[in-house]
Amino acid sequence: MRIAFLITSLANKGPIIMLRALVQQLIQKEGYHCKVYYFDALTDLEFDCEVKQISFFDPIEFHAYDLIHSHLFRPDLYCLFHSRKIRKSKVKLVSTIHTAIYDDLAFTYSRFIANLLIPPWKLAWKKMDHVVVLTQAAKNYYHKTKFKAVSVISNGINIPSPMQKVPEADLAELLAFKKITSF
Repeated sequence: MRIAFLITSLANKGPIIMLRALVQQLIQKEGYHCKVYYFDALTDLEFDCEVKQISFFDPIEFHAYDLIHSHLFRPDLYCLFHSRKIRKSKVKLVSTIHTAIYDDLAFTYSRFIANLLIPPWKLAWKKMDHVVVLTQAAKNYYHKTKFKAVSVISNGINIPSPMQKVPEADLAELLAFKKITSF
């Protein structure tokens, strides 16, 4: 399977960190071909696949993918803006909603801005073949939104078990820190 992921940037932030873990799993465990497209020049994180910065108005090669998975406001609007080309390519569209958007936008910006941004965002979701939310509470929050299909898929990342060996460099750093902080 060939999957294009659309995100705002490669910033070291929650949704992007989760996407990186997902991409890693899809490549290593499933053997999928993944490519990450992003808008902003923030490049804090590295991915196990090809990444490419794009412009909002320039379409990617939608037909080269089986699935396009967008995350967050601009990527969802990008899919809306290019929806005719996407539909012609017959690629499936999925969006993951990471938050309660009205509350998040109102807190981050203002209620006025939230009221301006939510209608186009909901319109973008209506173009999606599937929408993923992270919790049942989020699904309940969006119950009035008419998604074609919605699934609850909780987030998580693999954390090495305590039985796995700690890398020597990390162990040395921990022991040095322990000596400094010992009384």
